[in-house]
Amino acid sequence: MESSPSEVEPVSSVATLAPVNFIHHINNYFLVCEGSSLSVYKDRTLDCVVSRQILHSQNVHGIRSCAKSSEEGDLICYGSRFLQRIELVSEGNSIADVQTKGPSICVGDWIWDLKVFNDCEVVLVSHNRLIFLENGTVKGSTDCAIPCLLYSGTIVADESDEILVAAGTVFNEVLLWSGRTGEVWHRLKGHDGVIFSIVISIEENLLISTSDDRSARIYKFENSDFSRPKTIAQATVTEIAACYGHSSRVWKAVFWGRANFVTVGEDGNLCIWRVSDGSLLARKQMPFKSSIASIYIHEDLAYIGGAHGCFAAINIDELNVENRSKRAIVTLPYLGACGVIKNVTIDRGLLISSDSEGNYALHCMDSRSNDKWNSKFVLPECRGYNVLGHSEGHVFTGCKLGIVVSFALSDTEFVVWDTQQIHSGMIFSVVPFVCHKTDQLYVLTSGLSGSMCCTRFCERDKSLIKIKSLALPIAQQRWATCAILFTMTQIVVGDRQGNVLLYSISSVANTTQPLSILTHLHGSNGTTDLQLVQDRILSCGRNGCMYQLDVQKNRLVILRKLWLHSPMSWVAKYLFFEERLMVAGFIADEFVVCDPETDYVLWSITAKGCAHKPWDCGIHRDRLYFATANRIDGGVSYEQIDIRKKLAKIAKLPLHRKKINCVQTLWSEPDRTVIVTGGEDNLAIISEVKGNRIRPVIRLYEHISSIKAVDIVEICSDDRLLVTCGGRAQLNVWWIASDLSVKVMDQHFIWNPDRSSNKPWKNSYRRKLEALTRYMAVGLKRIEKSIPPRFHITTACSDGVIRLFDYVLDGKLEILKVITPNEFCHQQSFWLSRMETFSGCPDPPENGLIVNAATNGELTCYDASSSPECLAQATRVHQSGVNAVALRGRHIATGGDDNALVITELRTVPTLPTPVGTADEPESGLRFKFEIKATMEKAHSAQITSVQWWTDKILMTVAIDQRVSWWTFDENSTLSSCARSVMVCIADVSGATILGNNDILIVGQGVEIIRPGKAEERIDWIYFGLAMRLILAAVR
Repeated sequence: MESSPSEVEPVSSVATLAPVNFIHHINNYFLVCEGSSLSVYKDRTLDCVVSRQILHSQNVHGIRSCAKSSEEGDLICYGSRFLQRIELVSEGNSIADVQTKGPSICVGDWIWDLKVFNDCEVVLVSHNRLIFLENGTVKGSTDCAIPCLLYSGTIVADESDEILVAAGTVFNEVLLWSGRTGEVWHRLKGHDGVIFSIVISIEENLLISTSDDRSARIYKFENSDFSRPKTIAQATVTEIAACYGHSSRVWKAVFWGRANFVTVGEDGNLCIWRVSDGSLLARKQMPFKSSIASIYIHEDLAYIGGAHGCFAAINIDELNVENRSKRAIVTLPYLGACGVIKNVTIDRGLLISSDSEGNYALHCMDSRSNDKWNSKFVLPECRGYNVLGHSEGHVFTGCKLGIVVSFALSDTEFVVWDTQQIHSGMIFSVVPFVCHKTDQLYVLTSGLSGSMCCTRFCERDKSLIKIKSLALPIAQQRWATCAILFTMTQIVVGDRQGNVLLYSISSVANTTQPLSILTHLHGSNGTTDLQLVQDRILSCGRNGCMYQLDVQKNRLVILRKLWLHSPMSWVAKYLFFEERLMVAGFIADEFVVCDPETDYVLWSITAKGCAHKPWDCGIHRDRLYFATANRIDGGVSYEQIDIRKKLAKIAKLPLHRKKINCVQTLWSEPDRTVIVTGGEDNLAIISEVKGNRIRPVIRLYEHISSIKAVDIVEICSDDRLLVTCGGRAQLNVWWIASDLSVKVMDQHFIWNPDRSSNKPWKNSYRRKLEALTRYMAVGLKRIEKSIPPRFHITTACSDGVIRLFDYVLDGKLEILKVITPNEFCHQQSFWLSRMETFSGCPDPPENGLIVNAATNGELTCYDASSSPECLAQATRVHQSGVNAVALRGRHIATGGDDNALVITELRTVPTLPTPVGTADEPESGLRFKFEIKATMEKAHSAQITSVQWWTDKILMTVAIDQRVSWWTFDENSTLSSCARSVMVCIADVSGATILGNNDILIVGQGVEIIRPGKAEERIDWIYFGLAMRLILAAVR
């Protein structure tokens, strides 16, 4: 047998966010295959005990026990073409470490399953073959009678040495054949796509397959027993059901008990099915909404592994529709004889309600009297109309007479404190809010014509003390809906018109008008909630948007979108559970509570008509409550759940839900590194890298399509300006402070109006469905000595146009000029502004040079001044597209679709006087030329996606072939052969960045940080290798 490839050196993997392909439970621990590593987690707390790299550059796809008892620590891991024996090192009853035993073994073909019995390792490989190994040596093999390629497979063996193979083929069939003779016993048809997984229940004689056709199929085997594989040959096979519930490919299936099974797939959904008839019992979107690669069910928890690196657990028992149908809905009776419920409020587990007759009722939702009101009383002045507001045991009610009644709550009764005249007419809203620094309670009431009164509640006198009168802007519906105290002299108010307003409540300020207003920030239907978290304002509204705001120089400023949950059309309020932020709102006619950190819907219940009747929700201790008025019977109903059971337990957070396209380093410090990534999921994510952990900190939601490129420039010593661009021709500018607070400064779109489609009833035969322009690359440069700071941004676009933007800090993006070099899509656009680039140039460009690269493999050079001027003749350096560029002085290193690495020098063309009387004239404006210095034709076996200068004489390249290579070149810029090459486990590698400690961060379908060794040792090794090659060449 072969060992692991010798031409590729092993490399230390520091951290990985790669597909979690397999989960195994042993001795109160979970063994989780994360990329090329194996991690051990405690099953109760999901704390990571140890993580070790098992297979270099290959993802681990499965674990099998080598011993008869599954509690033994002798295991075999497999992935790709390799096997690796490992041992779990224990200290007492705990697992302390994972160690490899011997070298990895290559079987020469992709491994789909592995079984160990009778001291023999049986391996099923993708060419429908069984290979028999003993101590790493091939002892024999069996080929199936039907040769074909497999996408999945399962081995079943018994003590009599008979082997059954269930193989999922690329021809939409499941083959059951003898592992000893190769005879095919059964061919199960029905799927309309390749088979991705096969699971067998020996107890129930069932086989379930999942497929590319978005279905799972259940097969029943009669007159046979899977525990005796020989009997399968005479079995009668019946297809019970075809289960359709996923919207994309179905990766895995697993049995849950004897009556149900569970499937997961590419759409991120978990589906629960009944085995007997294939009926769908439940379907739930899993945390992070990304593809699920693996699942393991232990007790009442489902442990899921994401295709992009997440590992989490959810309570699967709570998802079962048969259990959800047993939920307890408590209905409380009428408050009075003929009143209509006007208000429903939840405060610390207490339900407060009032009706149109002035009846007020209190119910403790934690009490045993679940269907009775604990206390009632009547306020005659509140008959006909009343509004309620509450805060931490204090309740305030207003009426049409302008009176506010203050009272307190206990578990069994109301305590009325004071009745005060606040307004001269009807009170439209009562909004209590608390100062988080002093715990002082404030109340904001809204009256006629937009008048508001800000009061403070005196705990000693149990009454309201007026602070200041305020006024809302003229609008159709003029009342406040929410408020917070930002400073001791400023409050932020949200109103029914969707505005967010800043007021001064200082006695020094004489104005009653707002200091600042964000008009219709939340549409026209209202701002629903405001919260103050870490000195930042969080707002939400009935347009489904959530924002993070700040007050700067007495002005409200939008920092960024806090979270985006596209189906949620109405965000109602923020909830907090143990300092964890939750969001409550409505998706169509369902009330939902979501966890923004995991993008997971914790609770979803049908609540038709809640927009037109009183309702409320709240969290008290570990209970989540939802209450609503019943229009039909006049009562109040409520439900409650244990929020701890609903929360997803997160062991590992992913960065992106889809492929990562780009990465840049924001800060590199001794104790941490901060990076920014952009991906196909429309997100730019700022993450911290500490040791072996990659933790996402902030997700930026402004983009409406995928992010293709990012660039960074320093504003000052601590702050950075970030530019992101991508699909739909969207360009965003961000300010990122050292404390990782983010503000979106401006954004720009290029709209492509198609006039022929404006009148489709006339011009339908002419209509052209053209794709919108996409930005492919961006280059950012700060103009020196500019006050205020000024920046130039160059962009490469898919429409063959180079667009140059001008941006002044706190200003607007403006297009300076548009350059159209050719009709090809431009992939790279970058700045050349170093002084050495222009040495010897008689008329150097004032604003620097723009160098572009297109899909035709050409480099072009333009002046960045006001008039677009071509300064160098287009030079073809690659056969096709240029994917990666790195600059070092005059040298431009490029990597392309042709797998080649090219070094080009930008040289100055001396301007010579033209002799008098000659017909020939010099080419006008050409002051530079590109000169190819070195070319490595087959630098990689796939497209090069990133090129980085390691030192002045060393280049690092990364390609889709998952290789990281180092190249050296001499004083004449001549490339030598590859000095060193390592492989990573990340598929579809799209970029890389070098961190401060010389670690290399690779992105693609996941993230991996590799450490080739100390910089000095590595460089010495590379130069030693180059010297040895030169000596050998001289000897020859």
